[in-house]
Amino acid sequence: MTEKRLSPHRTLCRAYFEDFLPGLTGELLVPGLRSLHCTLGVSIIDETNAAWTLVVSEGRLLSVRPQVDDAPCIFQLDSGTLLDVAAGVLAPDKAFFDLRIEIEGDMALGLQFSTVLEPFFKQYPYGRAE
Repeated sequence: MTEKRLSPHRTLCRAYFEDFLPGLTGELLVPGLRSLHCTLGVSIIDETNAAWTLVVSEGRLLSVRPQVDDAPCIFQLDSGTLLDVAAGVLAPDKAFFDLRIEIEGDMALGLQFSTVLEPFFKQYPYGRAE
């Protein structure tokens, strides 16, 4: 059986959630923000089985795990948008207002968490190969 090859964007997306983010476990996402407690999901819509749950407590990333079964809020976006946002090329709020990111579930939680995203990506940018 031949394994299906992932595109470069998809390979980088998986690496982001399976290698890069777990390396930040225990880190304060944004300096001075210890009041954030949430569980949220991220689903990459142009890739099969590409969804993860992030658990944040006291402003720190506790875990990144596959699937979004119990996440009350899920960010849905394509792989290119994720990589642009994670690299700091595209502001998360602009991507949301351009309808490149959708929030499913608890919209209030999604909007609360979205305020953390831009400073987080500035502090922990994820490079991408062009």
